[in-house]
Amino acid sequence: MKQIAITFEQAKRIDLWAVLREIDFGSFQFAVFSFLLGVLLFLATVIAGG
Repeated sequence: MKQIAITFEQAKRIDLWAVLREIDFGSFQFAVFSFLLGVLLFLATVIAGG
């Protein structure tokens, strides 16, 4: 059963990467970078505020 769980986790990751590869990577990469930057700024604000 453990082997099945590991394979499922790997399959999810592989599927995610397959999806990422199909998307127009320049604009997508920029969108993800902007999103992550926004999340980091939000977390920094929350930590500093709290």
